[in-house]
Amino acid sequence: MKKFLSMLLMLALVITMTTGCMQMTGSIVANEDNSISIHTKVCFDKEIIDNNGNKDVIMGNTSDLKVETIDGKEYYVDEEDETYSQKELKKEFSTMLIDKNRFYYGISQEGLLENNGDTSINEIISKDAISYVGMDVTLQAPVTKTNGTISEDNNNTVHWEIKPGNEISTEWYAYTDDSKYTLEKDRKTVKALYAEEKEKQEIANDKTAPVIKGVTNGKTYKKSVNVYIKDNVKLKSIKLNNKSVKLTSSILVKSGKYKNYYKVKVTKKGKNKIIAQDAAGNKKTVSFKIKK
Repeated sequence: MKKFLSMLLMLALVITMTTGCMQMTGSIVANEDNSISIHTKVCFDKEIIDNNGNKDVIMGNTSDLKVETIDGKEYYVDEEDETYSQKELKKEFSTMLIDKNRFYYGISQEGLLENNGDTSINEIISKDAISYVGMDVTLQAPVTKTNGTISEDNNNTVHWEIKPGNEISTEWYAYTDDSKYTLEKDRKTVKALYAEEKEKQEIANDKTAPVIKGVTNGKTYKKSVNVYIKDNVKLKSIKLNNKSVKLTSSILVKSGKYKNYYKVKVTKKGKNKIIAQDAAGNKKTVSFKIKK
């Protein structure tokens, strides 16, 4: 069973589930030492799950889950408590930013890429598989800036909820007056982290070798040639005759036919070999000659 935040990151998965079968609630406490304590509660409608032909696929073995009655309905319930250091939290939820004085979470971005392409969280919730999502975040000082609802009992705590049919915010945030961070800064940070995560996923799935243009394998040229190299995701290295070529902006073509290609001028007479390798380890090699 996935924890509350992991479930929230992977909401795309529940599109295939039966309408209204899931509720999720959770609470996050940013402790004084900046460790993060998370309590999660995930509830699946027992009747719907028991009557679903894909029960084992959706739930697996339910015998170790307690059953709880909520608003007159029975639910399978899984509750867990976890405490993360900042290092552990970054590894688990790389684009959630939280410390004792600030919380920022781009819920429309994190975790949806791998499972559901560019599907937005609004589209996911509109499938009505989830009937309710609620989350509380408690910081170490009164919250003074947030798009959530500050608790009447404790102004250190903020509440958010998601329901089908309601407009869903693309981000959740809360700041105290003691925070050294700002909403604008955290937006930029998460945008950069999201781009980094997206690139990592693209690299992991990349099976395409870099492209080398300007020369043909086995061909002989009368004079020096310009070689153009580009990768579909991220180019890692270029070697010309076993010597590394620095991938600097000075050799990156800014416009024209070969825009965003790296340009390498080859002047050595005789045999030449150029090898391009991308971040996924895919290689392209071209050997050619320049007449002496």
